[in-house]
Amino acid sequence: MATRKFVLDTSLFVNPYAREKFGKNPSAAVRVFIKHVSKLDAEFYMPPLVFKELANFIDPKTMDEFELIIKKRAPNTYGI
Repeated sequence: MATRKFVLDTSLFVNPYAREKFGKNPSAAVRVFIKHVSKLDAEFYMPPLVFKELANFIDPKTMDEFELIIKKRAPNTYGI
């Protein structure tokens, strides 16, 4: 089976309505997300600028763990 690919945005962890199922604050939401997705056959991507933006809301230790799960890739502007 082919691996599924997902592009993540900051709002998944920062917006209170979007993160409702993951946690009460952005750091908790990222930790729960990591716990759930580590078992999946999926790839998670995030643009570097979005990753940097998320780092403003998350504690550094959690961001280090998150960085192991996701792949930072800039969008292909010529392919859009």
